[in-house]
Amino acid sequence: SLKYRVYIVDEVHMLSGSAFNALLKTLEEPPSHVVFILATTELNKLPSTIISRCQRFDFRRISTPVLMDRLSYISKKEGIEYEKDALRIIAKMAQGGMRDAISLLELCAGTQNKVTVESANETLGSGGRQNIENTVRAIAKGNFDAIFAANIEVVSSSKDITVFWQELISYYRDMLVMKTTASADKYLDLTEVESEQLKKSCELFTKQTLLWHCRVLDDTLIAMQKAGNSKRVVAEMSLIKMSDSMLDTSMDSVLSRISKLENAMASGVRFTNEAIQSTAKDDIEQPEKEAAKASSGESKPQATAPTESTLKVLRSWNEIAEKAAAGDVAVLPFLKLGKAFVDGNGKIYIRFPNGFAKSMVEKSEAASGIVAALCIELGKQISPADVELGILEGDEDVTELDDLNF
Repeated sequence: SLKYRVYIVDEVHMLSGSAFNALLKTLEEPPSHVVFILATTELNKLPSTIISRCQRFDFRRISTPVLMDRLSYISKKEGIEYEKDALRIIAKMAQGGMRDAISLLELCAGTQNKVTVESANETLGSGGRQNIENTVRAIAKGNFDAIFAANIEVVSSSKDITVFWQELISYYRDMLVMKTTASADKYLDLTEVESEQLKKSCELFTKQTLLWHCRVLDDTLIAMQKAGNSKRVVAEMSLIKMSDSMLDTSMDSVLSRISKLENAMASGVRFTNEAIQSTAKDDIEQPEKEAAKASSGESKPQATAPTESTLKVLRSWNEIAEKAAAGDVAVLPFLKLGKAFVDGNGKIYIRFPNGFAKSMVEKSEAASGIVAALCIELGKQISPADVELGILEGDEDVTELDDLNF
C-alpha cells in the first residue's frame, strides 16, 4: 500500500464559495496520509483562509529554448518530422507553459506526423512573421495599400485577426527593447536573421513613436474584444492612425513636432511664404479710391497675399481647434466658436463672438496650443506675435477666409 494519497486540484480558483468552505474544513484538520496540491494561475481569487493553510511554491515560466528542446525530444520519440522554426512558433505561442506546448505540438502534427512553419501558422491562426514585418514597414512608410493588403491576407486565409494583433504587439515590444537597450539579445529570443530584420525595423521609428504605437495597439486590442464582427474595421482604423503622425493629437506629439521645427530652424532651414498670383479682382481700377488716398497723403506698405495653402489650412479651423485643445473638453466648445481671419501681411486673427468665449480660451493652455497647432499645420514657425485673439467686430480691416476666391 502507498504511504501517501495525493490529490491535485487544478485551476482551484474556479471553485465556488461553498466548495471552498468544504475544502477549508478538510484543510483545517487534514489526515496524516493525505497531501493536497492546489494549482492556480490566479492566486488573487483564492480566499485568504485557504492561502494561510497552505505552503506556497511559485513556478516560473519555462523559457522558449527549454520548451523547444523538450518539443524536439518528444518529436523524435514519437517519430514526428519537424522544422526548428516551427517548434519556435509553438514554444512562443505556449507562453512558458509545457503542457500547452505539448498540446499545440500534437495539434500541429495532426495525422501527418509532420510540423512545418506553414502548418504551424495555419493551425495556430498566426499571420506569420513576414506578414508582421511587412505591416510594420507599411506603417512606417504610410503605405495604405500595403496595410489593407496585409489585413486582407489575414482575413482571407481565415486567420484570427486578434492573434495577428497580439503578434504585432509582441513585435513592437521587441522593437522597443532593441531601441532602448544596448544588450537586447539578453531579453529577446530571436534568431540571427530575425534580430537583423528587427534592427532594420527599429531604424524606421523613434522611441516616442514606438511608445505611441504601443498605446494604440493596446487600446485597439481592448476595443476588439467588444467589436464582435467589426474587428477588421477596428484594426484598419488603428493602422491608418499609426501610419499618419498628424493624427496623433496628444500633447507629447505636438511638442515633438514643435521641437523638430525648432531644430530645423536652428540648422539654418528657413520657411517662406510663396506669393500667389493676383486675381482678376486685383486688376480692377478704382480711380476714386486712389485719388482719395493720394489727397489724404496716406501710404501703406506693399502687402503680401497669404498663400493658398495657408488659407486652406485656416479654413479648417475646427481641426486646428481640436489640436489646440489637446483633449481639454471644457475649452474645446469655446475654441470652435472662433473664426479665422488673415490680413495682407499674413497676420492671423482669431475672433470670438463674445468676451466670455475669448476669456475662457485665454485662461486655458489652449491659448499657447493655438500657436503650436498652427506651426504644425502650416509647416513653418509661427510666433505668438503673428496670432491675435479678439472679439468679432464689423469694421475690422481683415479678410474673412471663407470669402476669398482663387
